[in-house]
Amino acid sequence: MPKVKYYDKSNIDRAVQDVINKVESYRSAELKYGVPKSTIEFKIKHPDHKNTCGPSPVLNEEEEMILVK
Repeated sequence: MPKVKYYDKSNIDRAVQDVINKVESYRSAELKYGVPKSTIEFKIKHPDHKNTCGPSPVLNEEEEMILVK
């Protein structure tokens, strides 16, 4: 079983929008879209958080291409 579960981005976005617009509560959005309440809360509290796992890359893409050549 994977350590990190991935959810459909469109479902996450819809759940977040419904909670922000007060169409759904956290719990009802969780049940409706299948996205955990904690994920919805995190996305609302940290809207600019990048959706990547692991550490940030040391080199940017240009530097990587220079090393490959």
